[in-house]
Amino acid sequence: MNTRREVLLSGASFMVASVAAPVSIASTAFAQQAAPNMPPPNPFLATSTFPISHSNAGATEAVAHAGPTKGRKLSAADVKTVTVVFSSNPTVKNVGADRIIIAAGVDGIRKIFASGESFEQISFVPYPGHESYAAKVTPAALQAALEKAETAYRSKDDAATMALSNQMDDIGFNRTQIPAGTYNMIDRDGNHYAPGGGLVVVKTTDDNQPRGPLRIAKSKDLASDVPADLKSSVTHIVGITMSYQGDVMVAAHGALFLLDRDLELKA
Repeated sequence: MNTRREVLLSGASFMVASVAAPVSIASTAFAQQAAPNMPPPNPFLATSTFPISHSNAGATEAVAHAGPTKGRKLSAADVKTVTVVFSSNPTVKNVGADRIIIAAGVDGIRKIFASGESFEQISFVPYPGHESYAAKVTPAALQAALEKAETAYRSKDDAATMALSNQMDDIGFNRTQIPAGTYNMIDRDGNHYAPGGGLVVVKTTDDNQPRGPLRIAKSKDLASDVPADLKSSVTHIVGITMSYQGDVMVAAHGALFLLDRDLELKA
Protein backbone atom coordinates (compact mmCIF):
# COMPACT_ATOMS: atom_id res chain seq x y z
CA MET A 1 0.00 0.00 0.00
CA ASN A 2 1.37 3.42 -0.90
CA THR A 3 1.22 5.82 2.01
CA ARG A 4 1.49 8.77 -0.38
CA ARG A 5 -1.65 7.83 -2.18
CA GLU A 6 -4.18 10.58 -1.54
CA VAL A 7 -7.12 9.56 -3.69
CA LEU A 8 -8.91 6.39 -2.68
CA LEU A 9 -10.60 4.79 -5.62
CA SER A 10 -12.23 1.41 -5.89
CA GLY A 11 -12.39 -0.67 -9.03
CA ALA A 12 -14.80 -3.20 -10.35
CA SER A 13 -13.88 -6.81 -11.03
CA PHE A 14 -14.87 -8.43 -14.26
CA MET A 15 -15.00 -12.08 -15.28
CA VAL A 16 -14.48 -12.67 -18.98
CA ALA A 17 -15.52 -16.01 -20.40
CA SER A 18 -13.23 -17.45 -23.07
CA VAL A 19 -14.73 -18.38 -26.41
CA ALA A 20 -13.89 -21.81 -27.76
CA ALA A 21 -14.40 -20.92 -31.43
CA PRO A 22 -11.22 -19.71 -33.21
CA VAL A 23 -11.03 -16.05 -34.21
CA SER A 24 -9.17 -15.10 -37.37
CA ILE A 25 -6.65 -12.27 -37.46
CA ALA A 26 -8.79 -10.42 -39.98
CA SER A 27 -11.91 -10.54 -37.81
CA THR A 28 -9.90 -9.42 -34.75
CA ALA A 29 -8.54 -6.43 -36.65
CA PHE A 30 -12.05 -5.54 -37.83
CA ALA A 31 -13.40 -5.72 -34.28
CA GLN A 32 -10.69 -3.34 -33.10
CA GLN A 33 -11.52 -0.83 -35.83
CA ALA A 34 -15.32 -1.00 -35.49
CA ALA A 35 -17.13 1.74 -33.59
CA PRO A 36 -17.99 0.69 -30.03
CA ASN A 37 -21.57 -0.38 -29.44
CA MET A 38 -22.39 2.05 -26.63
CA PRO A 39 -25.79 2.62 -25.00
CA PRO A 40 -27.63 5.70 -26.27
CA PRO A 41 -26.77 8.87 -24.32
CA ASN A 42 -29.24 9.79 -21.62
CA PRO A 43 -30.47 13.28 -22.60
CA PHE A 44 -31.07 14.16 -18.96
CA LEU A 45 -27.43 13.65 -17.95
CA ALA A 46 -24.57 16.09 -18.44
CA THR A 47 -22.75 15.80 -21.75
CA SER A 48 -19.32 14.59 -20.68
CA THR A 49 -17.13 11.51 -20.58
CA PHE A 50 -18.31 10.53 -17.11
CA PRO A 51 -21.61 12.16 -16.02
CA ILE A 52 -22.71 9.24 -13.82
CA SER A 53 -21.25 6.37 -11.82
CA HIS A 54 -20.23 3.45 -14.06
CA SER A 55 -19.65 6.02 -16.86
CA ASN A 56 -23.04 5.98 -18.62
CA ALA A 57 -26.71 5.07 -18.28
CA GLY A 58 -25.95 1.49 -19.31
CA ALA A 59 -23.34 1.13 -16.54
CA THR A 60 -20.86 -0.32 -19.06
CA GLU A 61 -17.76 1.14 -17.34
CA ALA A 62 -16.56 1.96 -20.87
CA VAL A 63 -15.94 5.20 -22.78
CA ALA A 64 -16.03 5.73 -26.52
CA HIS A 65 -12.85 7.78 -26.88
CA ALA A 66 -9.41 6.29 -27.39
CA GLY A 67 -6.85 5.98 -24.64
CA PRO A 68 -3.35 7.52 -24.54
CA THR A 69 -1.07 6.75 -27.49
CA LYS A 70 2.22 8.03 -26.05
CA GLY A 71 3.66 8.72 -22.65
CA ARG A 72 6.72 9.15 -20.46
CA LYS A 73 7.87 8.20 -16.99
CA LEU A 74 6.35 10.53 -14.43
CA SER A 75 7.83 11.84 -11.21
CA ALA A 76 6.03 12.95 -8.05
CA ALA A 77 6.36 16.55 -9.25
CA ASP A 78 4.18 15.74 -12.28
CA VAL A 79 1.24 14.57 -10.17
CA LYS A 80 -1.47 16.82 -8.79
CA THR A 81 -3.85 15.33 -6.26
CA VAL A 82 -6.91 16.18 -4.20
CA THR A 83 -7.58 14.07 -1.13
CA VAL A 84 -10.99 12.43 -1.43
CA VAL A 85 -12.24 9.94 1.13
CA PHE A 86 -13.44 6.92 -0.83
CA SER A 87 -14.77 8.37 -4.06
CA SER A 88 -15.29 5.40 -6.31
CA ASN A 89 -16.78 7.24 -9.28
CA PRO A 90 -16.09 11.01 -9.50
CA THR A 91 -18.36 12.59 -12.11
CA VAL A 92 -17.53 15.18 -14.76
CA LYS A 93 -19.29 18.09 -16.42
CA ASN A 94 -18.15 20.65 -18.94
CA VAL A 95 -18.98 24.32 -18.48
CA GLY A 96 -17.92 26.08 -21.65
CA ALA A 97 -14.24 25.27 -22.09
CA ASP A 98 -13.80 24.31 -18.43
CA ARG A 99 -13.94 20.81 -16.95
CA ILE A 100 -15.40 20.33 -13.49
CA ILE A 101 -15.06 17.13 -11.45
CA ILE A 102 -17.53 16.55 -8.63
CA ALA A 103 -16.41 13.80 -6.28
CA ALA A 104 -18.82 12.47 -3.68
CA GLY A 105 -17.07 10.76 -0.77
CA VAL A 106 -18.16 9.30 2.53
CA ASP A 107 -17.67 12.63 4.33
CA GLY A 108 -19.15 15.01 1.76
CA ILE A 109 -18.90 16.35 -1.80
CA ARG A 110 -15.85 18.01 -3.36
CA LYS A 111 -15.72 20.19 -6.45
CA ILE A 112 -12.46 20.07 -8.39
CA PHE A 113 -11.47 22.50 -11.15
CA ALA A 114 -9.67 20.36 -13.75
CA SER A 115 -9.07 22.57 -16.78
CA GLY A 116 -5.78 22.96 -18.61
CA GLU A 117 -2.94 22.42 -16.13
CA SER A 118 -5.19 23.05 -13.13
CA PHE A 119 -6.34 20.36 -10.73
CA GLU A 120 -7.51 21.99 -7.52
CA GLN A 121 -10.29 21.70 -5.00
CA ILE A 122 -12.67 24.63 -5.24
CA SER A 123 -15.34 23.68 -2.75
CA PHE A 124 -16.47 21.11 -0.18
CA VAL A 125 -19.89 20.56 1.39
CA PRO A 126 -20.63 17.95 4.06
CA TYR A 127 -23.85 15.95 3.93
CA PRO A 128 -26.71 17.53 5.89
CA GLY A 129 -27.07 15.82 9.24
CA HIS A 130 -23.74 14.00 8.83
CA GLU A 131 -21.35 16.88 9.44
CA SER A 132 -19.63 14.88 12.19
CA TYR A 133 -17.91 12.71 9.56
CA ALA A 134 -16.39 15.76 7.90
CA ALA A 135 -15.04 16.88 11.27
CA LYS A 136 -13.45 13.46 11.94
CA VAL A 137 -11.87 13.00 8.51
CA THR A 138 -8.78 15.10 9.11
CA PRO A 139 -5.51 14.69 7.19
CA ALA A 140 -3.93 13.37 10.38
CA ALA A 141 -6.66 10.73 10.86
CA LEU A 142 -6.33 9.57 7.26
CA GLN A 143 -2.54 9.40 7.40
CA ALA A 144 -2.65 7.43 10.65
CA ALA A 145 -5.11 4.95 9.15
CA LEU A 146 -3.00 4.52 6.02
CA GLU A 147 0.16 3.92 8.04
CA LYS A 148 -1.56 1.32 10.23
CA ALA A 149 -2.97 -0.39 7.14
CA GLU A 150 0.44 -0.48 5.48
CA THR A 151 2.09 -1.91 8.59
CA ALA A 152 -0.60 -4.59 8.92
CA TYR A 153 -0.36 -5.47 5.23
CA ARG A 154 3.43 -5.75 5.18
CA SER A 155 3.48 -7.85 8.33
CA LYS A 156 0.55 -9.97 7.10
CA ASP A 157 -1.20 -9.26 10.40
CA ASP A 158 -4.82 -10.15 9.67
CA ALA A 159 -5.95 -9.33 13.20
CA ALA A 160 -4.55 -5.80 12.93
CA THR A 161 -6.20 -5.39 9.53
CA MET A 162 -9.58 -6.42 10.93
CA ALA A 163 -9.15 -4.11 13.92
CA LEU A 164 -8.83 -1.19 11.51
CA SER A 165 -12.47 -1.67 10.52
CA ASN A 166 -13.65 -0.05 13.77
CA GLN A 167 -11.43 2.99 13.23
CA MET A 168 -12.54 3.33 9.61
CA ASP A 169 -16.20 2.88 10.57
CA ASP A 170 -15.87 5.89 12.83
CA ILE A 171 -14.80 8.16 9.94
CA GLY A 172 -17.46 6.95 7.52
CA PHE A 173 -16.29 3.66 6.05
CA ASN A 174 -19.50 1.89 7.00
CA ARG A 175 -22.52 0.42 5.28
CA THR A 176 -24.57 3.57 5.77
CA GLN A 177 -22.04 6.02 4.33
CA ILE A 178 -20.09 4.07 1.68
CA PRO A 179 -22.81 4.40 -1.04
CA ALA A 180 -22.26 8.17 -0.77
CA GLY A 181 -18.81 7.62 -2.22
CA THR A 182 -19.94 5.15 -4.85
CA TYR A 183 -23.01 6.48 -6.64
CA ASN A 184 -23.55 10.00 -7.96
CA MET A 185 -24.49 11.82 -11.16
CA ILE A 186 -24.74 15.23 -12.82
CA ASP A 187 -27.86 16.19 -14.77
CA ARG A 188 -28.02 18.21 -17.98
CA ASP A 189 -28.50 21.43 -15.99
CA GLY A 190 -25.29 20.86 -14.03
CA ASN A 191 -26.91 19.73 -10.78
CA HIS A 192 -25.20 16.95 -8.84
CA TYR A 193 -27.03 14.14 -7.01
CA ALA A 194 -25.63 11.74 -4.43
CA PRO A 195 -26.70 9.62 -1.47
CA GLY A 196 -25.95 11.50 1.72
CA GLY A 197 -25.95 8.70 4.27
CA GLY A 198 -28.83 6.54 5.39
CA LEU A 199 -31.84 7.29 3.17
CA VAL A 200 -30.84 10.88 2.37
CA VAL A 201 -30.48 12.11 -1.22
CA VAL A 202 -28.57 15.38 -1.71
CA LYS A 203 -28.81 17.71 -4.70
CA THR A 204 -26.04 20.30 -5.03
CA THR A 205 -25.26 23.01 -7.56
CA ASP A 206 -22.56 25.53 -8.36
CA ASP A 207 -24.92 27.48 -10.65
CA ASN A 208 -22.59 26.39 -13.46
CA GLN A 209 -19.93 28.84 -12.33
CA PRO A 210 -16.60 27.06 -13.00
CA ARG A 211 -14.94 28.51 -9.92
CA GLY A 212 -18.08 29.02 -7.90
CA PRO A 213 -18.70 27.08 -4.66
CA LEU A 214 -21.02 24.14 -4.36
CA ARG A 215 -24.16 24.68 -2.34
CA ILE A 216 -26.93 22.35 -1.31
CA ALA A 217 -29.97 23.00 -3.46
CA LYS A 218 -32.12 20.43 -1.68
CA SER A 219 -31.90 17.27 0.39
CA LYS A 220 -34.54 14.63 0.85
CA ASP A 221 -34.71 12.06 3.64
CA LEU A 222 -36.72 9.16 2.28
CA ALA A 223 -37.10 7.60 5.72
CA SER A 224 -40.43 9.35 6.24
CA ASP A 225 -41.77 7.75 3.05
CA VAL A 226 -41.01 4.18 4.11
CA PRO A 227 -44.09 2.23 5.28
CA ALA A 228 -44.10 1.51 9.01
CA ASP A 229 -43.77 -2.25 8.55
CA LEU A 230 -40.57 -1.79 6.47
CA LYS A 231 -38.75 0.86 8.51
CA SER A 232 -36.58 -1.66 10.32
CA SER A 233 -35.27 -3.19 7.09
CA VAL A 234 -35.18 -0.23 4.67
CA THR A 235 -32.35 1.74 6.24
CA HIS A 236 -29.85 2.88 3.63
CA ILE A 237 -29.39 3.66 -0.05
CA VAL A 238 -27.37 1.24 -2.16
CA GLY A 239 -27.53 2.93 -5.58
CA ILE A 240 -28.75 5.94 -7.56
CA THR A 241 -29.23 6.53 -11.29
CA MET A 242 -31.16 8.61 -13.86
CA SER A 243 -33.95 7.14 -15.97
CA TYR A 244 -34.28 7.96 -19.66
CA GLN A 245 -37.43 9.89 -18.68
CA GLY A 246 -35.40 12.19 -16.47
CA ASP A 247 -36.36 10.77 -13.08
CA VAL A 248 -34.01 10.07 -10.20
CA MET A 249 -34.12 6.37 -9.35
CA VAL A 250 -32.95 5.43 -5.88
CA ALA A 251 -32.33 1.84 -4.85
CA ALA A 252 -32.34 1.23 -1.10
CA HIS A 253 -31.82 -1.93 0.88
CA GLY A 254 -35.27 -3.46 0.41
CA ALA A 255 -36.99 -0.66 -1.55
CA LEU A 256 -36.95 1.37 -4.77
CA PHE A 257 -37.87 5.06 -4.93
CA LEU A 258 -38.69 7.25 -7.94
CA LEU A 259 -38.20 11.01 -7.61
CA ASP A 260 -38.24 13.95 -9.97
CA ARG A 261 -35.09 16.06 -10.29
CA ASP A 262 -36.36 18.40 -7.58
CA LEU A 263 -36.38 15.37 -5.27
CA GLU A 264 -40.15 15.18 -5.01
CA LEU A 265 -41.31 11.60 -4.51
CA LYS A 266 -43.23 10.15 -7.47
CA ALA A 267 -43.43 6.47 -6.52
